[in-house]
Amino acid sequence: MVMLTPSQRQALDEIISAHAAGRPTHLLTGYAGSGKTTLMQAVARHFMGEKKVVVITAPTHKATAVLRSKVDRDVDCRTIQSLLSLQPSSQGTTSTLVRSKRPQTIADGIVIVDECSMLSAELMNWIRDLLRYCFVLFVGDPAQLPPVGEAASPSFSVPSRSHLDTVVRQAAGNPILEAATLIRQSQGGEADWSWVRDARQEQTGLFLPKDVESWVRKAFLSDAFNADNDWCRYLCWTNARVHQINRMVRLWRYGGETPTPFMPGERVVSRAPFSVQQEESGPRQAIATNEEVLVMDIRPGRLSYKFELCKDVPAWVADLASWEVTLLTMAGEEITGHIVQNPKDLEAVDRRLVQEAKQQHRRWSHRFAFHNALLQLQAIYAMTVHTAQGSTFKNVFVDLGDIGRRARQNPLETQQLCYVAVTRATDMVFLVNTAGLSA
Repeated sequence: MVMLTPSQRQALDEIISAHAAGRPTHLLTGYAGSGKTTLMQAVARHFMGEKKVVVITAPTHKATAVLRSKVDRDVDCRTIQSLLSLQPSSQGTTSTLVRSKRPQTIADGIVIVDECSMLSAELMNWIRDLLRYCFVLFVGDPAQLPPVGEAASPSFSVPSRSHLDTVVRQAAGNPILEAATLIRQSQGGEADWSWVRDARQEQTGLFLPKDVESWVRKAFLSDAFNADNDWCRYLCWTNARVHQINRMVRLWRYGGETPTPFMPGERVVSRAPFSVQQEESGPRQAIATNEEVLVMDIRPGRLSYKFELCKDVPAWVADLASWEVTLLTMAGEEITGHIVQNPKDLEAVDRRLVQEAKQQHRRWSHRFAFHNALLQLQAIYAMTVHTAQGSTFKNVFVDLGDIGRRARQNPLETQQLCYVAVTRATDMVFLVNTAGLSA
């Protein structure tokens, strides 16, 4: 049995009391190293001991996978969207969440929502609506990045709350957490780069490599990375830098340009939701945004997609050269989809759909369904910090040159980016492109 710190014990008692008092929600906050995951497990064990249904959730597949690896095997872990049977849909030109036509039954019980800093206002509205007869425990770190386009997650406004203010013993003296603390304490003020220095404790800490490219190359060509792709990641701010690093690493790994966009055996991440029904009466296959999948096979193909009659807008068929890709999801499901080979062909189809949608509004939903039926994949070697939030890796390269570009326009977001980036690593943080930064 894991021993709880006094701070964890107090928070557990407060959570139990909140449930006993009939409160619908409770908020547990804590910074990196405060033992939130340990306490979540203690909460789950307590209520499961009382024969209550307990589900631990997170907003992303990656965060859910991290949880599943850390909590007891008999605890149900899934994404909050899966629990609520939510899927992306369209309202005109905007994407929104809707409930599936055949939603799963949600048992009354305890729902723990980890990484609640990522919960948008839209998702919070669904939680309030569909989990009104459950006790919902939100768990999060207020120093992390908020949902895109929002100042903060509304989950942090829950009135009943507890806070973990003690770093657990095994995290004490950890150079990564010491750097994270300095970053967090500077949030809201001017940029403070005093934490950017070599600080190592055995195999853990911060390191400033001199020959950055050599270190990155060695990491992504290593046997350790080949055995476990979560062994390292390169984190930055902009998508342009992500594409640049991914292209560079792929050239190293495959000895030049590859004949196909991705290779069999390569792990990739979906950059947009994918949903397709292979047969009219068959089950719908789906891949969520930022879900990681394995390329099993890729070959030249053709995508024939029919757009139905829409009042006075005639039906027509888009016939596009494609890459037919077979993917293996983390759940073990094989899914086949298409990547359009020529972006200009895709632009031509999209341009026609937009023009038709201006005549008949329903065409917007057809356009949304078409884009959902296309795979949008990206290599996993580099990713933005926003995308990495909720994930854990053994080692990370943090591109402070790219992240630091945000400092003039938005110092707070820069500090949040740095905080999230360094706390993704369990072992080593390689701080790269640090020239020009000053404390």
